[in-house]
Amino acid sequence: MKSIFTFTNYRLFLKDFYEWHKEYERGFSYREMARMVGFTSPNYLKLVIDGTRSLGRKSIKKVSDGLRLRKHESEYFSYLVFFAQAKNDIDRNYYLGLISSMRASTVETELKAEQFDYLSKWYIPVIRELLVG
Repeated sequence: MKSIFTFTNYRLFLKDFYEWHKEYERGFSYREMARMVGFTSPNYLKLVIDGTRSLGRKSIKKVSDGLRLRKHESEYFSYLVFFAQAKNDIDRNYYLGLISSMRASTVETELKAEQFDYLSKWYIPVIRELLVG
């Protein structure tokens, strides 16, 4: 599953979470996802994903805990929700700034095979530095 930090829309993150689990876990459903999160309504998360319902502050915490998001992932998730539900441009820009700064600090870069080979042997960069320095 993709990292939460690749998302700028919390509904798309929830949809991707659901679809990934649906593909890899037999019997996974919106009912099961709602149970994981602690919602009594089996349809609530489906409505959130579809955009007809929104998450409140208590629900954000429930979803973060239920999906087992780490602390910084939970914080990022809450910023995504607050950004989507912002009532004015000032709030929207504020949360967009928080989202952007968190994304910038968690960017992962995929290494090419030759880069991986170079870095996987600790002594190669050391020898190179000794020769150059």
